[in-house]
Amino acid sequence: LLVVGGAAAFSVTSTEPKEIRVKLGEPFQVMCKVDGWYEWCTFKHAETKCEIEWKYKPYNVTMGECSDYEGRAEFRGVYNNYECGLEITEAKAEDSGDWSCHFEEYNKGGNKGDGVTS
Repeated sequence: LLVVGGAAAFSVTSTEPKEIRVKLGEPFQVMCKVDGWYEWCTFKHAETKCEIEWKYKPYNVTMGECSDYEGRAEFRGVYNNYECGLEITEAKAEDSGDWSCHFEEYNKGGNKGDGVTS
């Protein structure tokens, strides 16, 4: 399993692990880090995605649209360290393959699509 991050003025600085070997029924985790505050963090795999959003109210990271992994996905990481991680609690065969993380920079009062992306 290969994890790839994009690059731009607002960019992904690390992805861990570089390669994941998924074991059916076992948990696995993908962690990405950027060089600034993010508002949206999206993990993509094949035709699926899982979105994580930082919200002013409740002043915390929340799970966004993640129905492809409903009941199996949890946020991991420390927002103040610019981390966004996803743990899949029970791997399925279709989870195997390439994963990527995409970020949108925090844009106070803005909407999704208003911020710089990576």
